[in-house]
This record gives sequence, C-alpha cells and structure tokens, in this order.
Amino acid sequence: MEDYGVRILTPPTLPAITLAQAKKSLEIDEDFTEDDGLVQELIDFAVDFLETGYDIRLSAQRVEYSLGSFPRGNRFPIRIWPVQEVEYFKYTDSGGNETTLVENTNWKAKLTSYPAEIVLPYNATWPGVTLDTVDPLKLGLLVGFVTGDSPEPLPRPACIFQSLRLLIGEGFEERAPRVNDTTAAVIRTLMVNVKK
Repeated sequence: MEDYGVRILTPPTLPAITLAQAKKSLEIDEDFTEDDGLVQELIDFAVDFLETGYDIRLSAQRVEYSLGSFPRGNRFPIRIWPVQEVEYFKYTDSGGNETTLVENTNWKAKLTSYPAEIVLPYNATWPGVTLDTVDPLKLGLLVGFVTGDSPEPLPRPACIFQSLRLLIGEGFEERAPRVNDTTAAVIRTLMVNVKK
C-alpha cells in the first residue's frame, strides 16, 4: 500500500520563491540581470529538492494521487503534504469500469494531521472488487501551501522559506546547484517542524 504515484493536473500559478525574492536574499541588485539564469536554476533546484526529499508541495496545485490497492485496514495515509482538499476518490476494476466513491458514505478525509488520511466511515468497508492492475485507485487532491486560488490559504511555514534561501545561497556561492552535508543537516532540522 506504500507505493504511490503523483501526476500534476494543474501546476502552481505562483512560485514558491520569486526571482526577486531570491536576488534580495543573495543581496543582488534587482537591476543586475547577468546571474538571473543561474538564480532561476537554483530556485528550481531548491524547490525540487524540498518537494522530492520531504514529500511536500510548496505552492498550491492540483494533483492526481494513485495507489495500487485498497488498504488492509480502515485507513491509508496520503504521503504528500499538505493536503488542502480531496476532490474525488475513484477506482478502476479489472473490467476497466471506473467508479467514484462518495465522500462520507464510502470514505472520509482527515486533513488536519500529518500525514493526511483517507479513512472508512463507521461500519463501512472497502469495495470487494478485483482491481485493475495499473494504478486502480485515484484521488484528486488540492495540495500545497498558500498562493493562487486556494479556497483557504494555508500559510507557508517560515522554515520552508529559510530552507529555500539556504539552498539557493549555497548554490550561488558554488555557482551550481549543490547541497553539502552541513546544509542538508540544517534543512532536516528545519523541516522537522513543518509537519507538526
């Protein structure tokens, strides 16, 4: 049940950190554009490093989260965070028929914890069907912090911005995207507080 896939349906409309914010953090004059390409590469690297390494989404986006089977128990975790909303929960049976499960009848979302969870309502069971062999369970999720058209903006913790600044600063100093052991340890320490 641990294997999952994530496909972006609607990418973020706003960046996790802007070029202007990164340049200010690096103390680069906004009119100096010679290093803009490098700084943007470092921004992309830093965002990818945090999102991939810590299963978080820094900016609001819609994704499809897929799983290979129903859990044995009455709940399963959603391994990306934060989840603002579960928009749908569907499964495909071995005959190729897609069925949408009904929230509060077939499942409930517990979004206030880390990880967020899908749980069975009292006295409910997972459908007893033979599932398709490739990603039969699909959840439509609104994930990420702040930004864009989020129904209820979820503020991004300061430690995420600090982690981005550290990664971008180190890369700028080295003139290439890199993470040394010290920076990685500091980021691990900062990120411990994010999912509490």
